[in-house]
Amino acid sequence: MELNKKEKLYIAESIRILVTIIILYCLKIPLVYKIILIMLADLLDRDIPNFFFDNWIEGSSNTYQRTDKIIDTISYGILLFYILTTGCLSNIWNSVLILLYIFRTFGVSLFLKNNNRNYLFYFPNFFLEFALGLFAIKEFKWLRKHKYSFLISIFFFKIFCEYIHHFNLRC
Repeated sequence: MELNKKEKLYIAESIRILVTIIILYCLKIPLVYKIILIMLADLLDRDIPNFFFDNWIEGSSNTYQRTDKIIDTISYGILLFYILTTGCLSNIWNSVLILLYIFRTFGVSLFLKNNNRNYLFYFPNFFLEFALGLFAIKEFKWLRKHKYSFLISIFFFKIFCEYIHHFNLRC
């Protein structure tokens, strides 16, 4: 029995959630590297299968975009739960990450409701990059001296990336 594109996508997305859980709870590496691996796991649902299989789902398709944003939200929720329960950050930074997660989740909800990718630009996914930045600062002492300028750089870089991916539809 041949699986259709949607079924293959759902399997790939399920694997992505499982990989996120394995990365967080099974690997004994610093959290900064776990976050990088979670970012790379995003390639499991489209880019890697596109390389190996003909007739994979188009990244620009509505089905892919909607499913991908839902799985992103779930994966990042698992990451946020892990960060909050391991007690790795101060209460202030935990609160910042919670707010950034809620901010993006609101944008994803608007995108899903209105089927308008512009909402993904208006509500950028700062959560993942700020989490990476905070744990990079924690892991690499040389970044601590430049913590705020590093985080501000992440902010502007992420706005640029979100514009390219979601607002500038020529890409």
